[in-house]
Amino acid sequence: MYKRKLNLWGKFLPLTIFTKEIGMTQLGGIQFDFLSYPFFIIAFVYFLFNRKLSISKKEGIVFSIILSQGILIDLIFDLPLILFFKQFLPIIIMYFSIKYIFLSNDIKLIFQKYVDYAIIVAFIGIIQFILKFFGILLLTDYSGFFIDSVALEPSHYVIMILPSVLYFYLKKDFSWRFWLLFITIILTFKLTGLLSIIMFILIINIKKYLKFIIIGIPLIYSSIYIINSIPEFSNRIDSALTYIESGDIHDINNMTTFSFLSNSEVAKENFINTYGLGIGLGGHETTYIRNFSLNKIQKHWYGLNSKSAHSLSLRIISELGILGVFIFFMLFYKSFKIKHLAYSTIAFASLSHFIAKSFKLGSYFDYGTIFFLIVIIISITKDKKI
Repeated sequence: MYKRKLNLWGKFLPLTIFTKEIGMTQLGGIQFDFLSYPFFIIAFVYFLFNRKLSISKKEGIVFSIILSQGILIDLIFDLPLILFFKQFLPIIIMYFSIKYIFLSNDIKLIFQKYVDYAIIVAFIGIIQFILKFFGILLLTDYSGFFIDSVALEPSHYVIMILPSVLYFYLKKDFSWRFWLLFITIILTFKLTGLLSIIMFILIINIKKYLKFIIIGIPLIYSSIYIINSIPEFSNRIDSALTYIESGDIHDINNMTTFSFLSNSEVAKENFINTYGLGIGLGGHETTYIRNFSLNKIQKHWYGLNSKSAHSLSLRIISELGILGVFIFFMLFYKSFKIKHLAYSTIAFASLSHFIAKSFKLGSYFDYGTIFFLIVIIISITKDKKI
């Protein structure tokens, strides 16, 4: 039973969403966040030895399938098992340590603490943006006039901040906090934020058919118009259309479009070749290298985002197959069933993280992916008990 006050675990947990740029370094060829990763390891070991970790029947089945599928596919396709366990073991450690921290605290208070940290990070972003006018770079190597705050780049900032913006939107709290967060997303000047917000609004109104038509169609048409009027974005669309017509990946002249479409090809092949099972955790990069040789792609973009498959949705299709897609859609479906307003609000706000990651970034660990996953799962579970 949790108390109405966060313990130290609960206070530090949401901070791990924002630590990647500050704490990340290379350790034996692996990106290691020295602020958040030790926290999860210590928490897991502490809870394990104190017999506080638990696993439900559904969790046992899902993780057993992922483990069996990963080992089997790696053996069949001669993939290195080490790459599977480099993903599987951290997921296990992070999932169960985060789960227990949530269960031993009030989930709503932890989410509110995340929002509080997000506001601080947004203030840092505003300061960073202003200092650029004076030639001062704060927590960034980019001199361009956009915000990335404590993230590695602007689109990464959008992904870790977006749930806090939409938390206020869902609560209809349009105070200065909402506008601060929203303005910083606009000042990233990235398509990820705009598309994610549009998709989120359309999805949460999907059951309100009339409102969906009234709001959705103008949003779609206006966003297409805006996108096509901006050279950076229209170039992406033109490159994608050219590729669709020719089928030749050499015709792609935009880096982001190349990353998405090249990784899409690999994800499609992995899904088909494994009959929908998926190539297993960590297998996408190896199959990317096998699918594309340097002779086939004479571009300096070769291998771009192949470790993370460009986006989480592509990576799930590629590595987890039908099971991953099923879980992904069930999170949305079950969230619509939540009746308790507080749980519904934080669950829907957390879903925006996965909407944004469907456009960019496929890591299972960074910027709170497992954190937001467990917020949704626990919100669904607790709502059933009310």
